[in-house]
Amino acid sequence: MAIFAQLPVIAPLPQAASLEIVSASSPLTTQEKVRLGQLVRTIERGLSTFLEVAKCLQEIRSSRLYRGTHTDFQSWCRETLGLARSSVDGLIRSGEVAQLLIERGATLPPNTSEAVIRPLASLPSPELQSEAWRLSSLVAPEGKAPSHTVTAKVSRMIREATEGESKRALPTRELMFTRPISRLAKIDSFDVNVCLLHVKSQEQAENISHACGVVADRCKAIQAKLDERFPDAHLAGQTSAQD
Repeated sequence: MAIFAQLPVIAPLPQAASLEIVSASSPLTTQEKVRLGQLVRTIERGLSTFLEVAKCLQEIRSSRLYRGTHTDFQSWCRETLGLARSSVDGLIRSGEVAQLLIERGATLPPNTSEAVIRPLASLPSPELQSEAWRLSSLVAPEGKAPSHTVTAKVSRMIREATEGESKRALPTRELMFTRPISRLAKIDSFDVNVCLLHVKSQEQAENISHACGVVADRCKAIQAKLDERFPDAHLAGQTSAQD
């Protein structure tokens, strides 16, 4: 099944006959049995996108439709799908993120996979997830989804930037002007290509190039003033950067 191609498999996928519902301590109603059969068939086919599969798995989990044959969702995932529950839960989370992106106006190309969406689930808010998808989509071929590598890198940069901002305790008077400099300097995964994802025209390139020159000159002026006020600041900064 293409949907599960990148998820860790822990057992072979059973034949459809093994999915037959049998009596259990908490039996399913007739309606639930029919619904479970529909959901399992959708999962087995995979259909066109992982989003449909994720929705089916979420319904089985939330409605406890697995209880007709299994005591818990974990054993149902293992014995019915041949997957660890953690993998299935991850797929459901990715499906929820994908649905959120759609609700916020994003278009998911037909080749969007669970692996592509997965890194976005690590971001703490819908706003950041949407922004990560927007930036990632800028470098994708027209009509195609970005690669897992791109969404992972963009998500990591956004996560490190936001986490760093919450952890740093800079004096209030420094926040307005020095926070952007500190934030950029402390992103370990800095990648100039990712920073320029949105640059699509000559005009944009000229504006950003000019801004970089202005910022560079002003940073040098800040360094000079710091060296004047704190003579060892520049040397300490160089030592810290080397470490």
